Amino acid sequence: MHVYRMLRKDEIIQEGDEVDACNDGWRDEPDWKPASNIGEKAPDPQYPAHRTYRRKLILGADSGEQPPGGGDG
Repeated sequence: MHVYRMLRKDEIIQEGDEVDACNDGWRDEPDWKPASNIGEKAPDPQYPAHRTYRRKLILGADSGEQPPGGGDG
């Protein structure tokens, strides 16, 4: 199982990030595809008309990433 986090507004889209390419974010299930606009800023995800991007977390002692909830227990 993979753990992802959503990209925040103006975060730079990187290789390996994914975009939700569903037609209707209100009714359709997410359709995650590889992002093609590497190097651009992510739009504000709080607006439903904007695409939503996510990044796979690499969990481990050296990654600096934490699972949702902080990973304390």
